[in-house]
Amino acid sequence: MRFEFLTEKDAEKILRFEKKSDYKDGYSEKVLRASLNRENGYYLALSEDDLSAIISFTVSEDFADIEEVLVSPSERKKGYAFSLINKAVEIIKEKGAKKIFLEVRRSNLPAINLYIKAGFSKISERKKYYQDGEDALIFIKEI
Repeated sequence: MRFEFLTEKDAEKILRFEKKSDYKDGYSEKVLRASLNRENGYYLALSEDDLSAIISFTVSEDFADIEEVLVSPSERKKGYAFSLINKAVEIIKEKGAKKIFLEVRRSNLPAINLYIKAGFSKISERKKYYQDGEDALIFIKEI
């Protein structure tokens, strides 16, 4: 397994991966391509021959936002998401950020448990945040 940064040339691969992973909160292709071209935005993948897991995040001056963490259904429960989060935290720290934020669906208990294991703490919630009306829990990690 290796870490690799994804770029706009990987947009189709990311869209296919999101669909395969049953991710319903992904970006449209246009927004994804713009996201891949942001100067402060990163898509980091863990892969062998094909994508196994991805994390996307942005880094501002003193804080970062993790936007998505996805693992292929066939690769879940192997520690890939935890490895990606730790690698992203290293990169974010190198960029000078002091806090990392993320949102997660209230019903996504595996992700919530993963974020707690990775040192994140719940600080708030956003009512009806997602298109289907589900609430989002807001987490933070200070680094």
